[in-house]
Amino acid sequence: MPQNWVSSQAANVTTSTTVYNPTTSGVQTAVTGCYITNKTGSQVTANVTLNSGSVTTYVAYNIQIPAGYSLEVVQSDRINVPQNYILAVSATGAVDVTVSAIELT
Repeated sequence: MPQNWVSSQAANVTTSTTVYNPTTSGVQTAVTGCYITNKTGSQVTANVTLNSGSVTTYVAYNIQIPAGYSLEVVQSDRINVPQNYILAVSATGAVDVTVSAIELT
């Protein structure tokens, strides 16, 4: 299977924002990293969700990120993200999000 490493970013996220959404038919995806960086001067609370269209689950719920810090949400394991599922992030203050994934075709 050919592998394609991809990266997806979102800046200044506050409301629920799609960060990664594999839409190519026949692609199997595994998220290998998800980093959230607090760019504000105070602590923020963030959520990471996976939405299938009919069901939304939390990958991370009400995580606290101190001012100026980054948090690695996906560490040693991978999160499988099927085609057309949405990985989204929301926060109580402006955060930047970077997602790394491997797509198998």
